[in-house]
Amino acid sequence: MPSTKLTLPTDIDMAEFLSVHAHDLRSPFNHIIGFGKMLLNTIGDEPLTDFQKEDLGTVYRSGLRAYLLINGLIDAARLQRSEKILSPAETDAQRAFETALTQWKKFYPTSGTEVEARFESASASLRADEQILPQVIFGFLSYVALFIEPGGKLTFTLREEADDFVLGFASRGRKAAHVPELDLQLLGYVNRKFVELQGGEIRRAEENDEGALVHVALPK
Repeated sequence: MPSTKLTLPTDIDMAEFLSVHAHDLRSPFNHIIGFGKMLLNTIGDEPLTDFQKEDLGTVYRSGLRAYLLINGLIDAARLQRSEKILSPAETDAQRAFETALTQWKKFYPTSGTEVEARFESASASLRADEQILPQVIFGFLSYVALFIEPGGKLTFTLREEADDFVLGFASRGRKAAHVPELDLQLLGYVNRKFVELQGGEIRRAEENDEGALVHVALPK
């Protein structure tokens, strides 16, 4: 077989690289999370020991965090390249929350964190991208959850004002000993950009003694 000259890149457009290779970047973590979850249940016919569960739980949680961080990097790259195209439509906020909650339970099946919703508006329909709105809800629930230990409580609220709908996200519980700056920066950037893409704004974002609170306004 004749030799083939190799070309080593002198530079990489990271935004383009992450966008183009999104599938290959996600695949290893899909495998880690999927098989980790399976092994957490049982190995063969023998139940796992507490020690094995602890080790596999570490593998599962680490794979999950890496997967979510990769997703965040891909979203950030696509946002910077203006590849996210919105399709605004009348979107049921309650259905969007239920979709986000299903995703939450998929990614955090053993966290013990309670998630509840309160719809304070007579109307739960707003004009938004029906694919991105659940992602926004999931993203901000994940953001405020960073400030508490597992086993606390997350609350999503929807309130109607004259010109806007205000989405509230709050966490309450035992404060986390360490809040990872990487996760905060990445989630914060992506979430804000998704809100701004839909003509909205961050009204309030603060940490408190019990957790954290974020209010997002989306125009009617």
